[in-house]
Amino acid sequence: MESAELKAIISSYLDGFQERVSPAQTGRAREFPLAVSGYSYFADFAYRVDGTTWLFVEDDEGQTAPHNASKYWRWIEHNNITQPIHLLHIIGPSYGSYKQLAKFLSEKINKEYSNFHYHQICTANWDALEWQEVFKRTITDILQG
Repeated sequence: MESAELKAIISSYLDGFQERVSPAQTGRAREFPLAVSGYSYFADFAYRVDGTTWLFVEDDEGQTAPHNASKYWRWIEHNNITQPIHLLHIIGPSYGSYKQLAKFLSEKINKEYSNFHYHQICTANWDALEWQEVFKRTITDILQG
């Protein structure tokens, strides 16, 4: 799926929560820099919920999924992030091994940082509506929880 299409889907749903959800950088949720020792990893989408909770969304094809899970580990550790973090990881068509590895890494992160919450949403087809419904439900659960 093209980034613009995905951004439109994400934005259209999150717009309903504007009183609680805002881009991590003023006016910009896309390509948020995760600074670590003079380097930057980039979050596909970054938001703050109620000014206290991080909400990240990554959209990947499978081969990049493990990297995108692990960059948060490095960022949390290096910056001593203590606020709650939710990573919604939308993974498109790929081999199951990449999805499994991303989930494994995220479970390890959660063992070290109990404030880290990983939500893996997989789809075999970006055009399918099922992943979008799971995404919306997950966001709603986070905001209500």
